[in-house]
Amino acid sequence: MQKQNWKKIINYVVGPILFVVLAYSIYNKIQKQPNLDKSWLTIRETFSSHAYLLLLMFLLMIINWSLEAKKWQLLIEPVQKVSLMTGFKAVLSGLSFSLFIPNGMGEYLGRMLYMQEGKRLQCVAISFMGRLSQVIVTL
Repeated sequence: MQKQNWKKIINYVVGPILFVVLAYSIYNKIQKQPNLDKSWLTIRETFSSHAYLLLLMFLLMIINWSLEAKKWQLLIEPVQKVSLMTGFKAVLSGLSFSLFIPNGMGEYLGRMLYMQEGKRLQCVAISFMGRLSQVIVTL
């Protein structure tokens, strides 16, 4: 079976099945919580009284991810040219993988999905150096 056929199967079959299973699992967990009605009331009150903070948080998240995408785009530019939108998708993909794979390894995996086949190892090394540089500057 060709590589493109596998991608279609993953995108159109496995992805939606995984979404439904996870959504159902989350729904069941929420329904089994004690004092669910009181919790929803507290959540609604908090959102209504602090809606501006929630909007500010979402705005700052988008700015942060956009800056991270631009940084990643500049880092891997010598190896492969990518658009800012592809960089943004790669960053979000990396964030998704990092929820399931510990120690930040998921970020590398998610970002490498958007790299060409022969250039992935170089991009991992460059991404690692970029992350190490950021930690050094922070320290």
